[in-house]
Amino acid sequence: MNEHPLPYRPEELAFAILSHAHIDHSGRIPKLVKDGFRGSIYCTQATSDLAELMLEDSAGIQESDAEWENKHRQRRGQPLIEPLYDKEDVTDTIKLLRPQAYGQIIQITPHIRLRFRDAGHILGSAIVELWIEEGGKTSKLVFSGDLGMRDHLLIRDPEYVEDADYLLLESTYGNSVHDNYQNSLKQLMHVIEDITGKGGTVVIPSFAVGRTQELIYEMNKYYEYEHPGEKYPVPIYIDSPLAVRATRVFMKNTEIMDDEAQRLIRGGDNVFEFANLHYTKTVEESMRLNKDRTPKVIISASGMATAGRVRHHLKHTLWNPKNAVIFVGYQGEGTLGRIIQDGAKKVKILGEWVACKAKVYDMGGFSAHADQPSLLDWLGGFKKLPHKIFLVHGEDREMLPFARTINERFGIEAETPREGSAAILESGKAETLDFIPTELEEKKTLEEDFYAIQSLMSEWEDKEVALENLSPENLAALQNTLNKLRMGLMDLNLLTGR
Repeated sequence: MNEHPLPYRPEELAFAILSHAHIDHSGRIPKLVKDGFRGSIYCTQATSDLAELMLEDSAGIQESDAEWENKHRQRRGQPLIEPLYDKEDVTDTIKLLRPQAYGQIIQITPHIRLRFRDAGHILGSAIVELWIEEGGKTSKLVFSGDLGMRDHLLIRDPEYVEDADYLLLESTYGNSVHDNYQNSLKQLMHVIEDITGKGGTVVIPSFAVGRTQELIYEMNKYYEYEHPGEKYPVPIYIDSPLAVRATRVFMKNTEIMDDEAQRLIRGGDNVFEFANLHYTKTVEESMRLNKDRTPKVIISASGMATAGRVRHHLKHTLWNPKNAVIFVGYQGEGTLGRIIQDGAKKVKILGEWVACKAKVYDMGGFSAHADQPSLLDWLGGFKKLPHKIFLVHGEDREMLPFARTINERFGIEAETPREGSAAILESGKAETLDFIPTELEEKKTLEEDFYAIQSLMSEWEDKEVALENLSPENLAALQNTLNKLRMGLMDLNLLTGR
């Protein structure tokens, strides 16, 4: 999907708005710039600071992924690909960032005003309020961004918004209720003490920006205030170069942290340092963690285990029943984290099959996304409800029931647009249209899909399938799928002249 052509001309855009730095929101902006965008990118100061780190890291991943893919393409005689963007594109992107303060209304065009409110998701995250004047009328469009949970520590609570004509509302957990935050904190420390007390290692896949700093903050309180003077506290390792740099950004922006964090900092506590906390600096230090058999906790990115050093740590710990893996955030469909979380017996990590024998814990109370009660509470804070709501940023199993709940609770139609949908907004009404791609866009998408299928087929070359473990029903379903695949490949050969 990342490689799909943009359905508009980037050079014609006047500006862009970035709600927060997480890569699922910021990650394609350098591609936008690479393809011709030269307008201003509005965000908060903390988002600007974090986005620079996130995008530099992402560019390195794009370049290395393209290099790896091209080695395989060369051997297969396929055309080489370019990275989605490179570090030079990121440099050009950073020059376009225009940081703004929370609560300040700014005129970004003669007919559009903008204000950021604190979304309480990660440092610098924002709710976007836009006032748009057209034909002598003003309409207000609000984008929730990613909303956080109330009463979490370190980050301030999401701000309420008074009114909107149209609302784009996130729905990541629109049909879920999170575990209690304080209970998850107690469970986390209990599991750490239990596993390490029995000689094991705990691996925590964690987002480098936001979740890691929250965990450090909570562990600082646990070891320095709740259990001071403990003789042999378990060593905690932060093994993520990006997380280390992001933590420095947090220290630079303490004025937008919550009241408790600011009080501790004013009292002289560096909330991101404590005696048994260690930040790894080199690859060699990271590798030594897997050779060291002493009990420890490793907090490492990425949060869904799709990339980064955490994959190496999982490879070395997941097979051992003495160890544990703790998930403290959302695991997207198809990610290594979700596969482990769903109870796989073995997984392929860095080219090798690894048995899943370690204990696996899912602590949903740490989620930085608002759950259904929190989303409904935030929506109930509107003094003037929107005419229409568009639900975004959610899987169908969360989004569709949430749309029904909104309609039942508030009497507002909530749409669940598909990829490529468009909407025409007029005062008091909205018409949603399906996006129709041009012939050029269809051809480019077809080429990308063709090569994506080839890559998927190449991944099957060394895939192990334990047929003896399949039930008769699954064996029959597999045979049916293989028959369809065989017929499909024959059709593909005929259509492509092979």
